Amino acid sequence: ESKNAVATTWMVSFEKIRDIDRNVADILSFMLQIEPKSIPQSLLPELSSKVQTRTYLPHALRILQRAGAGDMEERYELSFWVGRCLQVEGRIKEAVRCFEECWRWGSRHFAEEHPDRLASQHKLAGAYESNGQIRKAVALLKQVVAVEERTLAEDHPSRLASQHALAGAYKSNGQIKKAVALLEQVVAVKERMLAEEHPLRLAS
Repeated sequence: ESKNAVATTWMVSFEKIRDIDRNVADILSFMLQIEPKSIPQSLLPELSSKVQTRTYLPHALRILQRAGAGDMEERYELSFWVGRCLQVEGRIKEAVRCFEECWRWGSRHFAEEHPDRLASQHKLAGAYESNGQIRKAVALLKQVVAVEERTLAEDHPSRLASQHALAGAYKSNGQIKKAVALLEQVVAVKERMLAEEHPLRLAS
């Protein structure tokens, strides 16, 4: 019965969103049907204006509030993308809450090396850093890097991105020597593996 109640809440909320803006409802439906990492980061800005995002966000937040007892993967994915929208809007404290929910759900349902769990940890760490919670950001990114160093090749883009983010968090936390050492490691790998003009190498 509880699952049926949650499903009913979702349907009613989606219908309300669709009544206001069909494009926004279509974007949300699309997001919930594919893996988070399969969605290009440019997708939201291309398909949804700021006005549309501000229209959609209150309804998406109400979905999360009403389905508070739900333990559905769709809720996890919605929290992830609402968190991203809130972060773009500069509503960092709210974004932190969404990403914390994603991380808790992922910790219960995914193995520690699962890409979605690592992605939610990475996003939460970034939100923590933006919110001034630097130590929490460092701790989370250290976990991500430790897992990826065990499971991914040294030149894997996700591993390099996480190491780069951890170096930035170290810098924000005043741990300059650790930041420099980690950045030197990232640069050394990129110099061996990437062409001189490659964007990822230049970004280091």
